[in-house]
Amino acid sequence: MITQNTISKILDQADIVDVINEFVPLKKRGANYLGCCPFHDEKTPSFTVSQQKGIYKCFGCGASGNAVKFVMEYNQMNYPEALRFLADKYRIEVEETEQTAQEKEKRAESESLQIVNNFANDHFKSNLYKTQEGQTIAMAYFKSRGLRENTIDRFELGYCLDKLDHFTKIASDKQYELEYLKKLGLTTQKGFDFYRARVIFPIHSLNGKVIGFGARTLKNDKKTAKYFNSPENPIYSKSKVLYGLFQAKKSIAKADECFLVEGYTDVISMSQSGIENVVASSGTALTEGQIRLIKRFTPNITMLYDGDNAGLKAAFRGIDLILAQDMNVRVVQLPEGEDPDSFAQKKGAENFQQFIASNKKDFIPFKTSILLSQAANDPIKKTEVIRDIVKSIAQIPDTIKRSLYIKDCSALLHIEERILVNETNKLVSGKMADSGNMNRFDKKQTDDINYIPPEAYAQMAADQSSSKNPSNLSTENVNNHYLQESDVIRILIEFGSYVIDEEENQTVAEYALTELEDIEFETPVFNKIFEIFKLKMTEKQIPNIDHFSAHEDEEIQKSVINLTMSKYHLSDNWYQMHEMIIPTREENFEKDIYISIGTLQLKKIEKKIEEIQSQMKAAQGEEQIELIKQQMILNNHKKHVNEFLGSVVR
Repeated sequence: MITQNTISKILDQADIVDVINEFVPLKKRGANYLGCCPFHDEKTPSFTVSQQKGIYKCFGCGASGNAVKFVMEYNQMNYPEALRFLADKYRIEVEETEQTAQEKEKRAESESLQIVNNFANDHFKSNLYKTQEGQTIAMAYFKSRGLRENTIDRFELGYCLDKLDHFTKIASDKQYELEYLKKLGLTTQKGFDFYRARVIFPIHSLNGKVIGFGARTLKNDKKTAKYFNSPENPIYSKSKVLYGLFQAKKSIAKADECFLVEGYTDVISMSQSGIENVVASSGTALTEGQIRLIKRFTPNITMLYDGDNAGLKAAFRGIDLILAQDMNVRVVQLPEGEDPDSFAQKKGAENFQQFIASNKKDFIPFKTSILLSQAANDPIKKTEVIRDIVKSIAQIPDTIKRSLYIKDCSALLHIEERILVNETNKLVSGKMADSGNMNRFDKKQTDDINYIPPEAYAQMAADQSSSKNPSNLSTENVNNHYLQESDVIRILIEFGSYVIDEEENQTVAEYALTELEDIEFETPVFNKIFEIFKLKMTEKQIPNIDHFSAHEDEEIQKSVINLTMSKYHLSDNWYQMHEMIIPTREENFEKDIYISIGTLQLKKIEKKIEEIQSQMKAAQGEEQIELIKQQMILNNHKKHVNEFLGSVVR
């Protein structure tokens, strides 16, 4: 586990503009930087980055966070991976908590294997470009397949020379251990080059590390396997890797769709044709691990089938796994005798893309029509088709989606809908019973269900006070104090450590906690933030925006960024154009905190007075007298607060 000290160093040194500008072109606009959001398509830039605060926010789609969050979202990394990425960028040594001897040994082996793979990859690329054999045989082969040099470079293609132990001798001379060469499948147990006379397709991890190789023979020998792949080893697991995902992940996220094909050259040819959001299972049966990898980027998969029946049968396998992951599956059937590689070369980029767009079909109806055509009028075969289709529908977790598919298939199969429903429910019930969780198939993702963005709160407050439709929202759903509470929290986050009383050396945070000691915020997330301030200040710390923008509670993280990032800003030449000086937040913080806290106190007092007046209607005797006393005290307090606010505003 990465130590907190290392995390703090990374957060301190990571310049958010420097980090984001590596992936998204940014332009200075006032105090902030502006660019087109990488998380959704937009023509007018709304992606705003604050270098001073170390945060970003898109005012189009709502994406927000700090430098670590951006790297996580953009590169689809988890938190530790994003931290390591930034540590590498800023040359920060990553400290970790003490590991066991076994953990250290395992990590050392993985690092050594990675180093060997890197060397092998460089060697194979060098063979392709710098040897005559590489140029006349391998490069000629790639170009005969229509591949351009920039495509060859992008996928780091290479070649292993047609020599018995050429690579193994060079690696051994450079002190790479033979044990590791054999474990990675680069060298045979007899000490020969495993990939000799083959073109090389490096297989990358999600982070771009070369973790394995695919290799195709260029010899016309029917006794020789056309493809060899790296064996399973500590850094390469076939079931958890998709060929081309490293190159395709950004395009997949942007297009919100992933094309799934079978082979290396299918991926490369489609990518060169302009369809970059494509990956391959590399000839292995599709696994849950591979499907979950795709789901990190999109819930939408489009599978490209070879035109023959064998291709269809191969592609049908694994579809149920995709459906079980609550993903949307579409298919494109290529003409008979074609595969994505050959078809891309034959049709050209534009025509290939048009073919895919016009031939994309939803999987369940497609499978139904294909199997029905094969069953013809045979009632036994048709019964098997129905059971096969029902089995696929039963994999879908979403009940609404299941019911829609059942409706469509009922019409296609000419069978009553209730029969399909009953058969599907039997399978679904069996799956839930087997899993020991009767709610699994109806479980919904609720990560963000309780999160209401500040803009929505503000709109609710505005709607509540609107004379046009005053009864639109009930008081149960509306927080009348949102605007005042948000002002206080924003100022605390931005200026909590600023000194407001120089004589007593009192900070804004200390003043706020004293004045609001008995006040509870009605907005739940603001209450959480205020409690964090209370806790941290008992430890003599005043949390700032860095603390909250990296907070593990995403609701807090989003709320803080929404509060502190403004969509609007003054242009650099504002004064020259208008000859008006607009005070900055820094210049106004003292007045802001007095007004915000005073206004919030006033709102709370007025609410208490209303509650007392309501109680007085039913009160009698001593109870009524006590309520009158409380109201007098509150009215007096209200008067003082109003006077204070009047003096501040003047």
